[in-house]
Amino acid sequence: MRRFFRYIFSLLILASVGSLTYGQQDADPHYTQYMFNRLMVNPATTGINEGLDLAMFYRNQWTARMPGAPVNELLTVQAGLKNHKMGLGSFVMNDKIGLESRVNAAFNGAYHIRGDKFTYSMGLQLGLKSYFLNTSDLDAKDKSDGDIYTNLRTPVTPDFAFGFNYTYGNFYSGLAITHLNQSKFRYSDGLDKSNLRRHFYLNGGYNWVIDPVYTLKPSFMVRYTSKAPVMADLSAVMDISKKYWFGLNYRTGDAIGAIVGVQLDNLNIIKYNIKIGYAYDYSVSRLPRYNSGSHEIMVTYTSKRTEKPHIPKFRRLEF
Repeated sequence: MRRFFRYIFSLLILASVGSLTYGQQDADPHYTQYMFNRLMVNPATTGINEGLDLAMFYRNQWTARMPGAPVNELLTVQAGLKNHKMGLGSFVMNDKIGLESRVNAAFNGAYHIRGDKFTYSMGLQLGLKSYFLNTSDLDAKDKSDGDIYTNLRTPVTPDFAFGFNYTYGNFYSGLAITHLNQSKFRYSDGLDKSNLRRHFYLNGGYNWVIDPVYTLKPSFMVRYTSKAPVMADLSAVMDISKKYWFGLNYRTGDAIGAIVGVQLDNLNIIKYNIKIGYAYDYSVSRLPRYNSGSHEIMVTYTSKRTEKPHIPKFRRLEF
């Protein structure tokens, strides 16, 4: 039993490495390519662009020499409604760290107030989180412990988030609060309850059009929760002719990263609006001796609606 708790405790420490000892505050993982994935954190951005948008993310964190390192898969879908005022979306995420697996499914709804150059948005996220412990990977001396092997539950808890977003020209910023209800769960009656603390996310960015070819896109993401250090991602991505992009990311006290990507339709490879991105993180904390870095892959597809031509109706004139 003690070995079990020691194993879980060690993984929780690894999952919260930041300023030397903290890296992942939230129960949900961070992404180096967060600028392409604002829907999961801030529901106010859902459907802010009209059309259908699909995205897939895969993140393998702290690879090599670290058993039980986090692995995450994410699928998102969103669409702006035809009147430009509403946005709907959802996502499904599978996250595994050590013995624990989490499945998170959520539905987003957003309302957009649009002006000539600005957009105010607010959104709500309604979700469910499911937790599972894979005890088959546990090598315990006492396998008759009922709290682990026989009475173990698969908790399912509700989860809510709320957010604001503001866009003016090429500038955007947002504020979101996740885990509003701070849901609690436990795997069995013999184990203590755990709860999700509220997390606050502040993000922003600007698309600086240098000339018709080059656009520099600096952005940031700040995370805060009680009893944990503030974390910030600072990034700069250079877009070249809307065909390629490359950039750098720095996560305070945790890692530096490189970002590259291509947009296939603008390269005349295929006719569909598909982006492929890759990010690599190298830890600047005490973790490099135990891993070779983190890998992240992104694929997005966007289908923009085409406006139907307006055909005027003429009234027949009687003479």
